Amino acid sequence: NAYQEKDNRNRPLAFDLANDELQTLSRIGDDLQQAVISGVDSVGFNENQILYKKVDTIDATGAIQRILVFSSNPDSAQFRTLFSDTGFGNGQYQQKSTTANGKIFEWVGVDDAGIPLGNYNPVSQVPTPQEKRMFTVGVSYDLNENDYIYSEIAFSGLDLNLYSDIDDEDNRGQAIRVGYISQDRPLFKGYKLNTKLNYEFTSQDFTAIDRFRYIEFDRDWSASNMDLSLKNEDHIFTAQLGLLKDVQHQIQYKLVRRNRGSVVDGYQHQVSVKQSLGRWAFSSQLFNMGNTQAARKSTWTRFSVDARYNSKYLVPGYQYQVDRNEITTLANDSIVASAMNFRSHRFYLQSNDTVGFRFMIDYDLREDRLPIGGLLLDNNRSQTTRLNLATDIGKSQQLDFTFTYRNLENLRTPGGTSNDETLNTRLDWQGSFFDRHIVSELNYQVGNSRELRREFIFLNVPTGEGTHTWRDENDDGIQDLNEFYLAINPDERNYAKIFTPTDEYVLAFANTFNYRLLIEMPRNWRSTIGLKKLLSRLSLSTSWNIQNKITDDRIGVRFSPFAKAIQDEDLIASKEIFRATAFYNRSHAKYGFDFGLLLSTNKQLLTEGFEARDLEETHINFRYSLVKPLVFQVLTNRKTRQSSSDFLEARNYVIRDQSWRPQLSWQPHTRLRVTAKYGFTERDNIFVEGNGESATINEWSLQLRQTKIQKSTLQAQVTYTDIRFQGDENTAVGYELLQALRPGNNILWSANWQLKIASGLQLQLNYNGRKSADSDVVHTGRMQINALF
Repeated sequence: NAYQEKDNRNRPLAFDLANDELQTLSRIGDDLQQAVISGVDSVGFNENQILYKKVDTIDATGAIQRILVFSSNPDSAQFRTLFSDTGFGNGQYQQKSTTANGKIFEWVGVDDAGIPLGNYNPVSQVPTPQEKRMFTVGVSYDLNENDYIYSEIAFSGLDLNLYSDIDDEDNRGQAIRVGYISQDRPLFKGYKLNTKLNYEFTSQDFTAIDRFRYIEFDRDWSASNMDLSLKNEDHIFTAQLGLLKDVQHQIQYKLVRRNRGSVVDGYQHQVSVKQSLGRWAFSSQLFNMGNTQAARKSTWTRFSVDARYNSKYLVPGYQYQVDRNEITTLANDSIVASAMNFRSHRFYLQSNDTVGFRFMIDYDLREDRLPIGGLLLDNNRSQTTRLNLATDIGKSQQLDFTFTYRNLENLRTPGGTSNDETLNTRLDWQGSFFDRHIVSELNYQVGNSRELRREFIFLNVPTGEGTHTWRDENDDGIQDLNEFYLAINPDERNYAKIFTPTDEYVLAFANTFNYRLLIEMPRNWRSTIGLKKLLSRLSLSTSWNIQNKITDDRIGVRFSPFAKAIQDEDLIASKEIFRATAFYNRSHAKYGFDFGLLLSTNKQLLTEGFEARDLEETHINFRYSLVKPLVFQVLTNRKTRQSSSDFLEARNYVIRDQSWRPQLSWQPHTRLRVTAKYGFTERDNIFVEGNGESATINEWSLQLRQTKIQKSTLQAQVTYTDIRFQGDENTAVGYELLQALRPGNNILWSANWQLKIASGLQLQLNYNGRKSADSDVVHTGRMQINALF
């Protein structure tokens, strides 16, 4: 096997490096912490970016410093700066505030002793170009039908900095593995013998392409990442012996001896036993490790045993676990760390697998220790009770219920506020009735957790790749949070809304409710006459989703997703969506109609306050096939959209929307469809009665869709929109009423072409154009190639 990956050092992805910066990177060798360049870039003024100016000042030591100061003045704000967190006491800047475009930093300088007072500097860490190589060759030889030997050798190469030739002497490494395996050698009473001997060696400069051991391998030796960063040869010898009869009758023993210089010098013993005697079943695992390092030693013992009695209906059992890891110093035998140190008792009772009604109940008592002052002291005690019920109700219903309660007691401060209670409940029910003519699904969950408060910013991104647009409502040139809207036109999508966590946690009680109902009339009614034939064409689809995260611990509010008496100060996030659609002749080719209702509410708590959006929508849709290639359709729609915020007052509005949209489609065959549409819409802002903000829209459009099966798809559309508008268009309400267009005449056109170039390779071309009254034509084009593997 041969492998190589190499970065192109002449074309870095995120940086344009000057000659002096390249020379700096060529002198640092493999010390990547020194791979930093200036984060200051001289650019022209841009109102969409956070920019700085350079000024001279005197620091606390009396030295003259040229520093960066945030500025929005077009005459001086000419430096775009990237700040990096260098750790407290290593930087001369700190974060001051957050705006719609990002974070603003200010200079704090140094103290009288010259020690930096901040944790940020205007520098940027450079990801140096690297090269990885690997070549392996292996061979195995069968000695007989049970035994074989094997060997493998590997050569690796890793260059951490292609800009520099310094430190290249450690780029190459070697590894070797040899072993002997004997499998399924018959012994006695159906048992078979399995043995294995294996030796592995990796040189100190060997680097793997990817992880080739299990993820806890080094942790099981109490080797930290800092220890493993030291280069050492690694020698691992493994001997394994096993007796196997079947899954319930086996004994395994494994010995591992490892030496990795001053990092690891120790052994591991691993024993696994599974046996059954009649209805009794036992299983046990033992892990014992000892490791002596340069200045400390580590011991680790893990032991577990599980015993159960498999009666005809019930299976009682007991499980005991102990996990003791102690890391002590060689100087005074003081315990300084522990990866894990606990003991637990678990009692359980569950149903036999052959019983139709399945259940499991258990109780777990666990005590954890923590190294404090050189000793292992009791830290906390947890008691966990779990209950799981699952059953089939008849032949068409399934019920599953899970309940978990955990009480965590802090033993170092009994009765203290750090005690914690956790409750999680989940109920799942699925049912079908009348030969699956009625299908119902229910999911209900209750729990508690710690939630982070969030804040958000808007970042400028390439046109078409964002979600929001900015309109300067007060013409002050400052991007306020309430001046960003969800973009409708593709050419306006040039800002991305980024949510960032804060360091403030809130204890939250969460409940989730999901329900889905599908109803279809009996299919055999379609062959009858009269009322049954009429009803056979009806069907109904309904879904209801509720999600709440609150801080109110009252039982009625905490457990009920339908509770409405929740105060704003007790609410973190709330979301509810109800959707119901009734169909008549849903799959009929000649005609049909449907009626739908959508109710949606969404409210969330941010660092500045609440933001909420509500939607209420009803629609009636009717279609009729005049002749085979012609289909006439009419959609009537009525919706009310409400936006409210207690910190962005300009976002408070209630828009009522009524529309009527007939259309005629001509589809002579499956490869071509032409559709002509007309739409009439009235929109009013009724947040303040009589404010006069409204829009009347007449819209005509023509659509074309042409396909070549498994080859290409072409879609094109042209739309003419006439808008009569009253109000201020440069506001959030105006943007919603106009749907990102302008009063008067608007023309929009678009084309989308998808082409299959080869198997798994697709080309997509998108073009959008727009011309509004008193505005220039806007063209937006994108090309995209998708490789499907």
